This record gives sequence, structure tokens and C-alpha cells, in this order.
Amino acid sequence: MTVPSITGSIAQVDSSSASGSQSVTVPTDAELALVMPVWWHWTELTFSCTLGGTSLTQVIWQNNTSHEGSGIFRLSNPSTGSQTFAWTLSDDPGTGATYFIVFLKDVDTTDPITGSATGLEDTQTATSGSFSSSTDDLCICVGASSTDVDAGSGSGQTEQADNSVYNSCAGAVGTKAGVSGTTTMACDMGYSGSICAASIKGSTGGGSGVAIPIAMRHYRNLRT
Repeated sequence: MTVPSITGSIAQVDSSSASGSQSVTVPTDAELALVMPVWWHWTELTFSCTLGGTSLTQVIWQNNTSHEGSGIFRLSNPSTGSQTFAWTLSDDPGTGATYFIVFLKDVDTTDPITGSATGLEDTQTATSGSFSSSTDDLCICVGASSTDVDAGSGSGQTEQADNSVYNSCAGAVGTKAGVSGTTTMACDMGYSGSICAASIKGSTGGGSGVAIPIAMRHYRNLRT
């Protein structure tokens, strides 16, 4: 088994509109795309998105009206090169929204998710529920809050992207190595935040050993 790792740059799209589109660059070796939105609204919103015209599948969605929302959506084998990311929320977000777009390689593209969970902020930390994981997985999370989010604060986690604050909503993405059994992820943050986390399955072909995720601070910031 080969452990998944991030490839290319994490794209960030900021928009206060309910719908829109933005061109992003998908690396040639990307086998899985994850869209990870953060926002807040006083009513529960629905969300959908496409990459290169293909719809993404929801992995997990936290849509609590008293907390900033977060989610994870996936697409296996995305078209590479310059592609259009398009999104639709059922209303303009009250705060945010920011969309982190993460690309991974060495992924089981047929069944990429081992487990997932979500959680809400309590005493300025949001901790996910327990979710299934494996030592051949890469765990990834997105946190949302009204103030700065630290996705590197959980045990063994590395922050991969941080938008600071856009339209009164902050978000960050973190990763850590998978474990055998179950695990959790956490983000430090201000009040009324949330976290969504998932464990990404490694590919069965080629390579051996453990891939160590490297923090990537040079992601692109794309605003609309």
C-alpha cells in the first residue's frame, strides 16, 4: 500500500456569492480532488459543486446554524490542467465562504474514504467524532470559525492551508498520518466553529513505506 499525499498547490476560492465559478489548476498526477467549504448562515444551506463539469460527492457536511459550517466533497480521477470549479449554495453566505480545493495522489480511487466525522467547537476547540482509519491512510480535516483557525493544533497534525479571515469567517486545513482503528482530529479556534474530518485510503499499487505529508504554505489565493 502507498499512503496518499497532497500534490500541487492547495487552491483557495473566496466568495460571498451563493454561486460562481473560478479556474483552478489540477496537477497531472492528481487522483482525488477534495473541496472543503467554510461559511456561516442563519438557516441551513444546501451545497453542490463541480470540477471540470463533473459533480463532487459529499463525504461529510456540518450545517449547524449556530456555528460556522464546514464540509468535505470528493471527486476521483479529476480532469487535469486548467479546470473550472463551480459552486452553488442555496443562499448567499452570511459569512465567508471560502472553498479549499485539495489534490491528492496515491489514492484508492474506487473507494477512497475509510471513515469520516464532524464536531462542533467547545471551549475554543472543535474536535471531530471518532472515525475509522488505517496506517495506510492520510487523515485530513477542515475547521471553520469566526476568528483564526489553527488546523495544526491537534495531536500529530500539520496545518496545510489557512485563509486567516474572509468576510468574517476563517478556515484552515490540516493533515496527519492514519492509525490502525479509530482516530479524531481537532482545530483550535474562536467560538461557534466546526470541524469535518476524513481518512483517505491509500492505493494498492507501487511503493512501500510511509509518505510523510509536508506542510504547504505556498497555496494560491483566488478571490472572486
